[in-house]
Formats: sequence, structure tokens, C-alpha cells
Amino acid sequence: MIIGGYKEVLKENLGVRSTEDLVRKLKAKEQIKPRRDIDYEVTPELEQMETEIANNLDCRVRLLKSARGGRVTLFFSSEDQLNKIHKLLTS
Repeated sequence: MIIGGYKEVLKENLGVRSTEDLVRKLKAKEQIKPRRDIDYEVTPELEQMETEIANNLDCRVRLLKSARGGRVTLFFSSEDQLNKIHKLLTS
């Protein structure tokens, strides 16, 4: 499906809107459903963990937990801060 759509975009020299229309048609034909939004848990325990990790690593932290797993995001603002985070996580 992807290769066929790609070839059609190139062959027909489609613009952005036309390509979007083609993708919608191909997805409908293949009965591909759009991804659903993930519901993330928000609990006092997760907020506490987020705060503790942020304090320990000296950076902003975002924890996202769902029924299937989760994600930890670390935000840094300089190369030095990144190196410090790396050192703390790998020591």
C-alpha cells in the first residue's frame, strides 16, 4: 500500500492536499483505523516519582504511564546538563 501510494504521488505529481486525499482513500480501502489517543494515568505517586527523579537528576522530568507501559522524558538545557544526566544514569 505504501509503495503503491508513493509511486502514484510521484507519477501524478500530487500536491499536499491531493496526497492527503489519496492517503485517506487508501486507508479506507485497507480499512486502517486511526490510532486512538492513549489514556495516561495521573496519580500522586507518579507525581512524587517525577519530582524525586527531577531533583536527583537536576532536570525537568515527565512521566507518562498507561495500561500498556509508559515513557520517561528528561529535559535538559545544556551540554553540561546532558553529560551530568548521562553520568548519573550510567554510573
